[in-house]
Amino acid sequence: METKKYLLEIYKVEADKYNKTRDIQWKINIAIWTVLVVMMYAKLEQKIKNIPPFIQGIIFFIFAFAHFIFIRKIHGSLDRSLTRMHNMASHLLEQDENVEVKWKDFEKEIKNKKGTWEYWQLGITGFLIWIFFALEKSD
Repeated sequence: METKKYLLEIYKVEADKYNKTRDIQWKINIAIWTVLVVMMYAKLEQKIKNIPPFIQGIIFFIFAFAHFIFIRKIHGSLDRSLTRMHNMASHLLEQDENVEVKWKDFEKEIKNKKGTWEYWQLGITGFLIWIFFALEKSD
């Protein structure tokens, strides 16, 4: 019985970590997208004029690459937490209370991991960057 209680407490901590990481992810994504929208607005208001398109492209490439790295890191953390939570829940539901629990048992990968949300996030960033450059032609 003690093992299940202990494992349940670890599960709660892992779930809390997962939720906090996901909240950080959303806040950063919204901040990045807001910066891009503000830059579009500034361009429409003729506040951005003297930056050559090539330099703008480099800036946006670095911006998009940094967002990509952030997404990969944060999703790695989310995936590890989700894997642990899934494996702990499976263990709690299926195992005897007297079975020895090892942390490495909860690190086993779950099959059918897709990661499509990672691409959606980058797609939104790319789309906003594309809109910024499309505004160039309407000047």
